[in-house]
Amino acid sequence: MASYEQATEISPDYANAWNHKARCYAQWGKVELAIDCLQKSIELKPEYFHNITTEPDFDPIRESAKFKQLIRAGQLSQII
Repeated sequence: MASYEQATEISPDYANAWNHKARCYAQWGKVELAIDCLQKSIELKPEYFHNITTEPDFDPIRESAKFKQLIRAGQLSQII
């Protein structure tokens, strides 16, 4: 995690580091932090949205209201 923290500090637009931070936080059950990092990674690289619906790393937070809200928002933005 320290490497991902350092990567996002040095290069805040490095989507892959934000995505991996989100995975770590999700595995630790830290929903808010995971969602914040997911949103940032998707903002920087929208194709990451497709992975979050099936990626097992996000299973620990998949049933949270915030995660479901992120999925709905992403699906809506793809329709519009």
